[in-house]
Amino acid sequence: LPPAPTLKVNVDHAVLERGRRSMQQKIEALGLEVPDTPLNPFAMLNIDRAHSTKDMYQRIWGEMMRFFYLIGHFDSAMIVDRANCPTRPVPVSTESLALYMDYRCGTNGDKLLKPDGSTVTDVDGNELLCVGGWNSPTMLGKFHAAVLF
Repeated sequence: LPPAPTLKVNVDHAVLERGRRSMQQKIEALGLEVPDTPLNPFAMLNIDRAHSTKDMYQRIWGEMMRFFYLIGHFDSAMIVDRANCPTRPVPVSTESLALYMDYRCGTNGDKLLKPDGSTVTDVDGNELLCVGGWNSPTMLGKFHAAVLF
């Protein structure tokens, strides 16, 4: 089996809580509803997904959620914050996905840059550095599968 993706997005608990509050405000402003019981994205499958595949998707979604909260992309965090996902979430933005891929595929320690060349900052104004770790087409394939699921 290919190796499981390593998680490198470490976000302070306070940042996560602020992000969840901001996302909740956005959900309310858009008139969306969060179900009492979180939706299980695997429940409607007609085929059985291997447990390892479900775990991998959930790890990737969790890391994406932490990254989106870290950079203040609360709309994009909606669909990957499985515990707080509204029934009809806003889709992840292509900019958010591209930044996350650069964060994971870039060279560890390099500045994370926006398409215009400016540095990406976290919600506290600190410059973000790439963490790397995704150096193979296999890992990008796993990421792609998790995003399309």
